[in-house]
Amino acid sequence: MSATFGGSPTKATFQILEGPHAGIFQVQYNPKEFRVQRSVQWSEHEENGQPQGFLEFQQGSAMSVTMDLIFDTTCESGAARDVRAMWVNGLLVMTNAECQPESGESQDQDKQRPPKILFTWGSFQLTCVVESVDTTYLLFSGDGTPLRARCSVQLKEWTESTYAAATGGKRWEGNAIRLVEAKAGSLPANVAWETRTPWRKIAEDNDLDDPMAEIPAGMEIVVRRP
Repeated sequence: MSATFGGSPTKATFQILEGPHAGIFQVQYNPKEFRVQRSVQWSEHEENGQPQGFLEFQQGSAMSVTMDLIFDTTCESGAARDVRAMWVNGLLVMTNAECQPESGESQDQDKQRPPKILFTWGSFQLTCVVESVDTTYLLFSGDGTPLRARCSVQLKEWTESTYAAATGGKRWEGNAIRLVEAKAGSLPANVAWETRTPWRKIAEDNDLDDPMAEIPAGMEIVVRRP
């Protein structure tokens, strides 16, 4: 079973939403602390002749969650005594690159990524990916079988733009505008879906009179940051 740090344990659930290992990995969890972090980037806008520049918002980052899980199988028997096989591997499988992206360059290049996860603990929910699993084995049987492990797990919030190449075209980086090369048969609605931008905005910014007309293949479409 999984050990906890506080009083009576409650259930925390890692639900794998896609891929060959889709399913639920559940642990008992009642920590002393539960760390949730989100940061935003600001820069000081330089303006000549002013005693100090004003702050200018750049971008926000995805939420991250950090937790420690302790698994202990000293009271188990047989194959169930191996804490690595019974528990740790259940976390590690969430880091396997086994899922095909739905769209974008990575799909075209047949790249794969780890699965999306829905983490639930009480009323807290986060759609995320597993960013890291750092495991330390703490106790062993006489034959070397690991019986206790501490896993430091870091989760990263998943949004449609989290994955580096979730959509085609050039990445936003710090820019307010990017260019997307239209594929054969593309409509403004297709570009809008891929870039998560309203199709009316796509048509307006590119002087497209008919939003349902095909865009010439190879045409560079201007997409402004929503």
